[in-house]
Amino acid sequence: MNYQTDINEMLFECYEVPSVLTGIDALFSHYYQQEEVKNCCIISIGHHSSHILPIVKGCLSISNASRINLGGFNLSLYLQRILQLKHPLMSQKFTFIKCEQIIQKYAKFAYDYRQEVLEWSCEDYYNQNGIDIKLEPEEVVGKEGENEVKRLKKPNGLSSIKLGSELIRVPELLFSPQALIAFDQCGVSEALSNVIKKMNDNKYFEVVY
Repeated sequence: MNYQTDINEMLFECYEVPSVLTGIDALFSHYYQQEEVKNCCIISIGHHSSHILPIVKGCLSISNASRINLGGFNLSLYLQRILQLKHPLMSQKFTFIKCEQIIQKYAKFAYDYRQEVLEWSCEDYYNQNGIDIKLEPEEVVGKEGENEVKRLKKPNGLSSIKLGSELIRVPELLFSPQALIAFDQCGVSEALSNVIKKMNDNKYFEVVY
């Protein structure tokens, strides 16, 4: 019994839901927000994988769709490794969930990755645009006489860390996995190019989003 079966069983038997429509979330979003766009290509980034979904005449061309094994999980893991290497004495503070939250709140795609990396290397730009991430204090247990006392202590003497180029470096993994982590997998740009070639004619696509 898989996860989807468990959910359906719970909906029908516990909540008495009359019917359930199962589909691809990216397509639901497209038909709700951009129904007038009949020819386009959707890049859907999931947790463990991403999909390139070509829409032709308002319908998904499933035979030309493509999947790559990169998603939000890879980005969070990549940021976690970066921060643990950069701050080895505080490695336990950078949990997977913490890194996932940082990416969702602060990470962004670079329009020109190389140029923006050069900008981040400038100290003034880093100081003005860097993001301060607060660190949770550590609980230290000690004794005062016969009494046990708990105190909060800053991890490694720091109350926060500053993030700079990591904000664009981590999302870039979706486009350059081989260059950044030596992962033998094409990126989103290459996968999109392959889908367009399979369609034989890029006139199908009015927009890519």
